[in-house]
Amino acid sequence: MIYSLEGIVSHIDSDGCVIEAGGIGFYIVGTPSLLSSAQEGKKLKAFCVVGADFTSLFGFKTLQERSLFDLLRTVPGIGPKMAMKILSRVSVDDIAGLILLRDAQGLSKRAGVGSKTASKIIIELSEKLRGKEISSNTQVASQMELEDVLIGLGYDTTQVRHICSKQITHSGSFEKRVKEALKLLAQEKRL
Repeated sequence: MIYSLEGIVSHIDSDGCVIEAGGIGFYIVGTPSLLSSAQEGKKLKAFCVVGADFTSLFGFKTLQERSLFDLLRTVPGIGPKMAMKILSRVSVDDIAGLILLRDAQGLSKRAGVGSKTASKIIIELSEKLRGKEISSNTQVASQMELEDVLIGLGYDTTQVRHICSKQITHSGSFEKRVKEALKLLAQEKRL
């Protein structure tokens, strides 16, 4: 199996590029992030997945894109072309966030898939994403947990989401983030 490919880009088109490596030109169907970093005559590294028919090679700029592509293909009815279509329309962080937030309407609209497909993606992948580091911004899942804790304490859902989305510190312990969110909620209540 081809894990990654590095070489000189000899051709770029709207769907992919050719990477010359070891005297062989490999045509890679690439994500927009990969293709935006491709320049003819320059070196490029792509993380790859070989298509089921062994005639297609799909390329990704990051391991997170590649992992999400693999996960999307586990959803019944989603093949490699559909998975690439989704990744070409929405960033990895946004897809992971929409799935973890169980936002079927947002996923449908942003990814260009039907509402049934979006719901199926959420049902199939929400639990799988919680345990994986797919998103390069791994704060999505912990933000949901933070929101759940604050809502559980009786704060208004809309207010909690507003505070959590504007919360500046996304690092540190979960306890520290809860304290900071509570402080921001108290400040907003006084206004």
